[in-house]
Amino acid sequence: MRHIKLLVWLIFILSGASALIYEVIWMRQLTLVFGSTVFATSTVLTAFMAGLALGSYYFGRKIDESKLSPLKLYAFLEVGIGGFCIIWPLLLSLLTALYVLIYRNITSEFYTLSLIRFVLTFGILLIPSTLMGGTLPVLTRFFVKRLEQLGTNIGILYALNTFGAVIGTVAAGFFLIEAVGIKWSLGVAIAINFGVALVALVLAQHAHKIEEGESIEQAESVASGQETAIPEISKQERQLVLCAIGISGFCALAYEVLWTRILVFFLGSTTYAFATMLAAFLFGIALGSMVLARWVDRIKQPITTFGIVQLGIGLFALILMPAFERLYGMTYALQSTFGSSRFWAFFSCFVVMSLPTFLMGASFPLVTKIYTGNARQLGRSIGNVYAINTVGSILGAFCAGFLLIPLLGIRPSIVLSVALNTSIGCLLVLKGLRASEGAEIGETETRSGAKSVFQGIGIAVPILNIGLAVILLLTLSQPLFLKSTIYKTQRPGDEVVDYKEEIDATVTTLKDDEGVFRLYVDANQAADASRWDSPSHRVIAHLPLLLHPDPKRALVVGFGMGLTSHSITQHGVQVDAIELSEGVISAAHKHFKHVNGNIFENRLFNYKVNDGRNHILMTQTKYDMISTGIIHPLVSAGSSNIYTEDFYKLCRRILTDDGVMCQWVPLHRLPEAHYKMIVRTFQHVFPETTLWY
Repeated sequence: MRHIKLLVWLIFILSGASALIYEVIWMRQLTLVFGSTVFATSTVLTAFMAGLALGSYYFGRKIDESKLSPLKLYAFLEVGIGGFCIIWPLLLSLLTALYVLIYRNITSEFYTLSLIRFVLTFGILLIPSTLMGGTLPVLTRFFVKRLEQLGTNIGILYALNTFGAVIGTVAAGFFLIEAVGIKWSLGVAIAINFGVALVALVLAQHAHKIEEGESIEQAESVASGQETAIPEISKQERQLVLCAIGISGFCALAYEVLWTRILVFFLGSTTYAFATMLAAFLFGIALGSMVLARWVDRIKQPITTFGIVQLGIGLFALILMPAFERLYGMTYALQSTFGSSRFWAFFSCFVVMSLPTFLMGASFPLVTKIYTGNARQLGRSIGNVYAINTVGSILGAFCAGFLLIPLLGIRPSIVLSVALNTSIGCLLVLKGLRASEGAEIGETETRSGAKSVFQGIGIAVPILNIGLAVILLLTLSQPLFLKSTIYKTQRPGDEVVDYKEEIDATVTTLKDDEGVFRLYVDANQAADASRWDSPSHRVIAHLPLLLHPDPKRALVVGFGMGLTSHSITQHGVQVDAIELSEGVISAAHKHFKHVNGNIFENRLFNYKVNDGRNHILMTQTKYDMISTGIIHPLVSAGSSNIYTEDFYKLCRRILTDDGVMCQWVPLHRLPEAHYKMIVRTFQHVFPETTLWY
């Protein structure tokens, strides 16, 4: 039986790897569809988590009632996942065509259309993620025959699957997509699914007789009273713990979204940054689950321990906030000492996030041990815990991105999450202490007195936590990194004249001692009103218009300060500017009127808040000139998409017969091979090309 268990552990690692390969691929593809990294990531994450919750809830009950071998059902789940992903490219094409129809016939408003995209894409991705959610409770039924094995086995399974997820994240984010592209990366994950299913079916044949023998052993152990050693947990305590794991899931995913936004300042909002954060996050969770699994079944006060774990998560998340300001310096120092490598960025993230994520990983085996009271309802119990935790995760991811950051900002949102963690932690600790106190006190009056004291403390502590959170929210209104990387890497002493944290980006306007304004999106300079930078924004307007015999209408992708749009109107040409960030539009309107000639009052000017690629894909308007603005291909997620053959073909479709396409290409921070590749790609779509310096 041991070699069968080892093989099942191995295929569960591979299953976790394939799931995260899909997640990274879906995020990359849906970023093109949504035009927003945050909306795409939120959609994938929400569908992924909702499917895990639904799958664990349904299949957890199914495996308890079914006579089918757990390994056979697991194999069918893997086949279903792989089969869906075979037809995923076709489904994505159909969804894209449907989005275009909706844009042209129902609404073109960016956020409304994004919500429609969310609903439709969520419904499609829910199918494979539900099948993924069923794998953990199904395999738990295969491994766990007696309750005293529960904590150890569930911890090991959860850890191994999460380690597999780390492998899949790193493989897809750093190697597979870059080496073989999205199509073949998808093929690798599908092959893993079918390979895992085949191995599971073979193992199911060999494991059948052994499972029958272990069922007899289980019956004997129950008859001899071996399971009576499991401590009694009341229904009220089990419900509290279930509620707590939901809140823990909420906080965990909120931290993930908030920490990702912070890491943008240091790593850039790229696929590498997302993969780095996710891998470090998952690695800490897997390590915590694996370590605790070794002794969770011997813990005498699991509720108190779970409360201490939640307190630790919140306190470490709060204490480590200043460490994020040192992350850039830490990574730079390691790269200077040991050589430039992406590994050091991952290592720095892991060091900062290791303690809270380690404790997050320790929570799951603890809760399953507390909540599961009957071996016959094992799948149902695991499914309930997994489902509630995942529902909390869904709400955490959604609220952090769409509510907390826009309403409160990054740092106050972390403080609010900390308050939730520590409040539920205090309640759990007090509940555990009260339970042990009640067991030791024999007299009714003394027990009642102790109970009332603990109840009073249990109500007071969360109120104090919330009060502390409100105070901190009111005192943490300044920009997150006022004295940190974004400013230190620029000009020390620059004045912050505007700062806005949005869902997709943080927009900052700085003013130096010479009165020059600079616009930053995250940590990257988006526009500079100095005499050195302004000519670049002008030339990408004047040059293509001077080459056109009679231009009437132009399109600018990326508004910036508005200088390019202003330069176009000087030719008497109508201009449509497409800008993804409302914060950029607001900053240009408030601080760059002297640069853009107060373009917002010009009758020739029109702007839309949208992604440039999506506008070009869906619009029916024809343009005499298209200029992509000054957007570096390595600066942020999605910026490289305007340097692709696919994008150029979309632009060619909406150009008039004598239309001119203008693409700015940087000479700084871009490898020569990449520069030549961009030029070759552009020339392949537009053979009549000239290159200007």
